[in-house]
Amino acid sequence: MRWLRTYPKTLAGRQLRSILRTLCSIKSVKEQNAFINSYKTWISKHRKFIKSLPVSNVAFKDLKRTIVLINNALPDMFYYLKDPDVPPTTNTIESFYSRVKADYRRHRGLTQMHKIHYLKWYCYLKNSNTF
Repeated sequence: MRWLRTYPKTLAGRQLRSILRTLCSIKSVKEQNAFINSYKTWISKHRKFIKSLPVSNVAFKDLKRTIVLINNALPDMFYYLKDPDVPPTTNTIESFYSRVKADYRRHRGLTQMHKIHYLKWYCYLKNSNTF
């Protein structure tokens, strides 16, 4: 969604953005298949248009990056539907890493070896729920 911008200039970009908006609400295999079918339909409908855009065009770059990302992620995107232990988003891990970075930055004077030990201890204590 970030690469498509808030207000895409092209119809193809706006349509892809509306397809991607449904991604976080997918809760079943039926919805997964509907998403994949709508994405594939979108690809076949707009393939010629995207190829006709100049390579230096911002819309081309945005669409190309988004398409490559989706195509690479699609095989692994819906594991959370089969395994309840897999979260549907990466929000939890991103939150963890933002806290690690904030705590890590408070200790700016550490040597390289002490930084490594600090991160190991941080992860160990976080995982053992003693922190």
